[in-house]
Amino acid sequence: MQLIAKYKLTASKFPPPVAFMGRKQSVDFNDTTLETWKAVIPEDTYEIRIGDKEIVIRDALKINFGGLDSSDAVKKFNSAEYIYIFIDQAEEISRDDYGLVRGTLRRKIKDETQNYKVLLTANPADCWLKDDFINTENEDNVFIQALPADNPFLPVTYVDNLKEAFKHRPELIDAYVYGRWDVIAGFDLVIKPSWVEKSVERDLSNERDERCVVACDPARMGNDETVIYVFKGYKIIDEQIYGQKDSMETAGNLVRLKQKHKAHLIALDGCNIGDTIMDRVKEIGHKCITVKTGSTDMNDSDKKKYKNVKSKIWWEAGEKMSDEKVSIPNDRVLRSQLSIPAYKIHSEGCVVVESSDNIKKKTNGKSLDRACALTIGLYAIDKAVLPKKDFNRHQVTKRRQDGYGWQKNREHGHAIR
Repeated sequence: MQLIAKYKLTASKFPPPVAFMGRKQSVDFNDTTLETWKAVIPEDTYEIRIGDKEIVIRDALKINFGGLDSSDAVKKFNSAEYIYIFIDQAEEISRDDYGLVRGTLRRKIKDETQNYKVLLTANPADCWLKDDFINTENEDNVFIQALPADNPFLPVTYVDNLKEAFKHRPELIDAYVYGRWDVIAGFDLVIKPSWVEKSVERDLSNERDERCVVACDPARMGNDETVIYVFKGYKIIDEQIYGQKDSMETAGNLVRLKQKHKAHLIALDGCNIGDTIMDRVKEIGHKCITVKTGSTDMNDSDKKKYKNVKSKIWWEAGEKMSDEKVSIPNDRVLRSQLSIPAYKIHSEGCVVVESSDNIKKKTNGKSLDRACALTIGLYAIDKAVLPKKDFNRHQVTKRRQDGYGWQKNREHGHAIR
């Protein structure tokens, strides 16, 4: 608006672009940053053209927007000319990405050089931003710390919620509440190896948890495993692991283990094969659920904490292991798989666990079948409901014959049936 006023710019059929706004992932920009723009900027001052990925200001100038997540998006910066650049969640981009967009700061208006500027927002991360803006003195770079306490738009419970959500991750509290850049990496393991090792064959005999579930991650392709774990509370008490087999055979194995251990629930990974198995298990009269890890169908409280169901079940599995509530077998493959996925904190403040595609790149195409079955089982235990126990008829009859006890209970408003 200042440029329009200063240079007396008028409406044009093809207004020139003077700025770029974006994030590493274009879809993240559209879903988050662009929505904030709509909420804050007066709507009578601009027009958003989604197809062209541009925001037109008074038909006189425009702002391009998008991501740095494709070769086509990157190529356009070779010829682009801007005055201003804004990158949200800049810890997600590389120094090369930054150099690419900074190289576009060359647009002139009426042959006049401008006061070029780059604005970056970021969460604390052990990355190039820390080196360039915090550790190195440079008069061209300015770091402005913004803590939750500085933000008047946050709910009063925001900091308390962060402390509760990250209570087993003190480094995250230091970073996101107190703005300490020296305590956290951009990515970290969801489940630390030390938590895993302490969980191996842990004695949980004093827990007296009667809930029992059968959890399964069925094989989908190639060298995948079908992994079935039986949980008594948060302890694996039985298992069956094999390669690809007919889904009906897996359904039979699940029912057999449920009956053997008198389990209250069967839980499956919600893939196509899992849905097929679930249908068969339900058809023969057993309670069964599927866990759709890619789904965002969660209650409002969980949506504030987690990006999707996968992030929720992995993060909460880590919490349980950190709190020394879990017991696993001494299985080298399971132990290794549990400490592979990484996490990051989304710009909305919620946890995002690394995607399956990224994990497969790290593991040469292998899936984390045993670890996934474990997280599904720990999640399902909290969903299991114990059946109500029947009263002992002899005890009830005896209490009814005790006139004093019956009268006393009646006086206190209690009915014994």
